[in-house]
Amino acid sequence: ARAHRRSHPFGWGPPRGRIPILGVMMPTAASPFAAEAAPDIRREPVVLRPVASREDWAAVRALRFAALSRCGDIPACALPTYGDAYDAAPGARTYMLAEGGRAIGSTRCMHSQGEGGARLPALEAFRGELDAAIAAAPIVEASLTLLDAPMDRALAQLRLFRVHMTACAALEAEWLLAAVRETEMGFYRRVFGMEILTGAARWAGLAMPRVLMGLPFRERAPALCRRLPVLAPGATDVQRFRAGEAFELGEAACGAAWG
Repeated sequence: ARAHRRSHPFGWGPPRGRIPILGVMMPTAASPFAAEAAPDIRREPVVLRPVASREDWAAVRALRFAALSRCGDIPACALPTYGDAYDAAPGARTYMLAEGGRAIGSTRCMHSQGEGGARLPALEAFRGELDAAIAAAPIVEASLTLLDAPMDRALAQLRLFRVHMTACAALEAEWLLAAVRETEMGFYRRVFGMEILTGAARWAGLAMPRVLMGLPFRERAPALCRRLPVLAPGATDVQRFRAGEAFELGEAACGAAWG
């Protein structure tokens, strides 16, 4: 039993007749539920695209409000929407994960090319704690990565994180940073291999403190993408990111650039 546990990347393996794919239990041909489960999995198209229209922004800000209020970060109020000044900052781009046209997740991608570059939320919040060499390096920051409640959270997190992996490849970043709640630290460390860079600090406008975590991209991205190919930024992803276009989410779209 111990050998079986060690052989599975997330602990104990799946029950017989099912294969886990990025957090989704996929029925095999041997499963008696295979015939009826497959249509449900492919029922609604899922897209990952930059937020552009007024309707997109309204959906994303409503999703942010729901997610942040659910975890106690912001109080309930008469206007159920959340945004900040960084949404319109130079170099910022917000992405929406949508299923059947409904927003189910969102993340904001920002970048700085070292000293004198764009202001990043994490660099402002952790200015006194972050190592000077990291602060001066080319950085991509993932912020406001939030999900709708009734969904496959692990798969959605991977899809959203792929945006930032692609940004790092496209912009030749040295570090990928994310300020996360203390309850999220284990997930980011275990799944994405990110390391803790600072202690907990207050985040402007939010009740819960954040801890800054980072991935030295050039050093660890190849191994991470071999372990989780869905994160691998292929040439098409990089082109689409630079053009501000939607990502392809099909299995064939998983890049091989880091193989």
